Amino acid sequence: MTPAELFLKRKLRTILDLIRPAASETHEKNRKRYKINFDKKTKKRFFKEGENVLVRDLRVFQTGTKWTPGTLISKSRSRIWSVKIGNNIWRRHENQILNRHWSSDDDVTATSSEEKQTAEDSKLSNTQKQQCDQQTPILRRSTRKQYED
Repeated sequence: MTPAELFLKRKLRTILDLIRPAASETHEKNRKRYKINFDKKTKKRFFKEGENVLVRDLRVFQTGTKWTPGTLISKSRSRIWSVKIGNNIWRRHENQILNRHWSSDDDVTATSSEEKQTAEDSKLSNTQKQQCDQQTPILRRSTRKQYED
């Protein structure tokens, strides 16, 4: 500490203190800005125990499906849920759970019908491409006047 600080028992303000802002003010501004940007992208998720949901299936390479139907059992932590799927209980974060708007448990997988649909669409598009290739193309001629040198 300097002799002046010892005498006055406080830190003296200088011109440099006025030029450079306090770190706490900058930190507070940054924190507010980060919160605003974070809140723009987040979703509020409301789930209830016993609700039918779709759960992210992390075994996608084994099963070929991305989402599996299940029922919420309980909330383990602030955002972690226990979900009953068949005879198993999975734990998933809220961002890996979707609301399910149908009630039948006959659905083995949520994406199997979508995959079948895309397969049929690709077959149709292949046949349409073959039909287009078989037709003779019409030649387009320019109507522009050509000047000779």
